[in-house]
Parts: sequence; structure tokens; C-alpha cells
Amino acid sequence: MLDYSNKAVAAIDAAAPLVTKNREEFARLRNDIHAIRAMSRSYAAKTAAALGVLRYGYNKDLADMTRAESALAESLEHYRTLTALTKDTYKAANSMQTAQRRIPFPGGKGGQPANYHWTQLLPLYEKELADFRAQVAGLKSPAGAKARTHAPLPPAAYKLLTPGLATYTVQVGNTVFPDSAATFTSVAPELEGLQGVGLPLTGSAGPVEFECTQPVRVLIGYFNASGDQWRKPPTLETDATAGERGGAEPFIVDAAKFDGLPTVTVHAFDYPAGRHRLEVRGTGAYLILGLVKP
Repeated sequence: MLDYSNKAVAAIDAAAPLVTKNREEFARLRNDIHAIRAMSRSYAAKTAAALGVLRYGYNKDLADMTRAESALAESLEHYRTLTALTKDTYKAANSMQTAQRRIPFPGGKGGQPANYHWTQLLPLYEKELADFRAQVAGLKSPAGAKARTHAPLPPAAYKLLTPGLATYTVQVGNTVFPDSAATFTSVAPELEGLQGVGLPLTGSAGPVEFECTQPVRVLIGYFNASGDQWRKPPTLETDATAGERGGAEPFIVDAAKFDGLPTVTVHAFDYPAGRHRLEVRGTGAYLILGLVKP
């Protein structure tokens, strides 16, 4: 990718002095070639950053995270070049401007197009780098890591309407399931103190009805295990509407642990104010770990 884009830029730049006709069209083509070059360099640097994080996951060598940080910063600089080249020359980067498009960010929000131009993504990538730098700094400084411990998510008020269901407090030592004595052995700091909804571990719970006066984010916990006894998170590969309320990507990975059960990863689903019927797709056990403010 890098070799081809480099050769293309060299060739188009060498041809520029020789162009005597259709110069405006040639300028557009030349801009495209330079944009592709910037895009390929941004992708390559971000891939290098991802590999650094992957290596750190195995060897815990902070040098890999430092190199990943540098690569991510380089990726952002190339993306800034790409943004400058496309700012006034393109109306959109893609034709699918709906919430069903999830990569690299949702293509729609509230029924309106979103994140469809390179300029709209630049602030998101700048935040990505800032967040990553903070994480690396925390890893290098235990005191800093402790200071940056994630605060509990702000709980949202809601009224549970389904008869026979009760709430529980998310904290270590508490039981969750009405048909199991399994208790929390660890809980992500973000979830501490939230009011979840107790569902049977058998996975036989039906729809859950609730009412809220403000928009909320429902935190659903999926067990990290295969088999019919565990409900599976939504996937856009097999269900185009799976991301209509968000939740297609993990919100907190390995967010909770129980004695004798698989770990839990949380996905977040957005609901407006009003009365709702929550139906988590599929069969098998899952958790409702609380409702929080978006």
C-alpha cells in the first residue's frame, strides 16, 4: 500500500509540469493521489500502533506502548493532511450515511447523517490520541494510574414495570440471580453502585419493561463464553439493525467477574425518555447492570 501510493505521488508530480490541457481536471486527480497517499500512511501508522498494543498485551513491555503512542500520533498527522486535502474537494467520504454503518464510527445519529466526511472524524481521532496518551502515562506512573481510575457512571432514574423482577446493587459480594448463589468477585469502577435488574441465570427471562423521564443508556452484560446457555451480543455481520440503539461494540471489556461463571463484557444501548419494552435478542443468560445517563 505504501509503496504503490508513494510511486503514484512521484509519477503524478513528475507529470505536472508537462500538462498543458485540462489542468483543472489534472489538479483534481493529483489531489486525489496525494489524498490516497496521506490515507495509506495514516492507516499504516495506526496499524503499527495496534500491533504495539497487541505485543504489550503479551509481554507487558511498556516500550511497546510508547512506540504505539508515537505511531498513533504519526497516524493523526497524516490524517490531518488528508483532512486538508479533502476539506474543499469532497462532499462526503461514503454513500451510506445511516446508523447501520458502524466503521469507523456510526454513519448516522437520530435519523440524520453523521461522520460522513474526513473533517468530521478529525476531532474524534484527536480525542483518541489524547485518551491513549493518558492511558500510557497511567501505565508508566502507578500513582497517575490510580488518580485516573475511572469514576462510577452517573446512574439514571428509572421505574421497573415488569412484575416479579427486583433490582440489585452492583458491588462485590452481592448476588444477582434469583436462581443462583453466584456473587460478584470483581466489578469495574464505572459500575460500582448501579442498580441492576435481577434476571434468572437460566436465561428464561422475557421482555423487561421500564419507564424513564430522561434519555438513558441501558448496560447489558454478556458472558464471555460460547454455547446456547449464554446470550450473544449483537453483530452487524448477521443483523443490519443490530446497531440501531448502539451496543454493537463493547462498552467495558471484562467488566465483572463471578465465582464459578465466565467474565462479563458490557454493551450499552440508548433509549429516549418514555416507556420501553427491552427485549435482548437471542437466548441464554445475560445481565442488566443498570441504567446510566448518556
